[in-house]
Amino acid sequence: MKHAIAILEAQRDLHAHNEKIHTRASEWDQAALCLIVVDDCEQAIELLKRKSKGKLTDEDKALLAALWKAAPKMARQRNSKHEVEVAWLAVPVKERPTQATILAALAAWCQCEQWKKDGGAYIRGLARWIKDRMWIDPPEIEQAASRYRPAPKPEPAPAEPHETATVADIKSLTAAVKRGGRP
Repeated sequence: MKHAIAILEAQRDLHAHNEKIHTRASEWDQAALCLIVVDDCEQAIELLKRKSKGKLTDEDKALLAALWKAAPKMARQRNSKHEVEVAWLAVPVKERPTQATILAALAAWCQCEQWKKDGGAYIRGLARWIKDRMWIDPPEIEQAASRYRPAPKPEPAPAEPHETATVADIKSLTAAVKRGGRP
């Protein structure tokens, strides 16, 4: 009987201990969700960045709208606007270019031979273009041919007029050459 009582007491203690652990764990979870103790300003800033991560600022929205408008049709068709936004948010804030930089790079890519080949078959989707950070190394733009007709080349100056030879003169010259002499 003493053994049965001891076993029941041990089970009761174990149950109370487990419940106490469970209560503490849920209290810790609630505390973690409700109250975060911050040691310094950098931690607070990092925490705010993490909290706001995944949200576009007004500047980001304006930049992406301009980028979407400037991108070739094929680049827009290969990705949705949402995919472009996700790709943009994946780029760390410190590495993001200015609007002028990214639009100039996109313009350079639009003029490169690789993107013009086969009717634009090799144009990357805009989200992939952002993921690969293609604004860092834009292609060199070759000078396009002028749309105007090239200036006409100057014609060479006419040679000084020579005496015109008659048929009789030519016959006498050929006869003299055949004889081995001079005319």
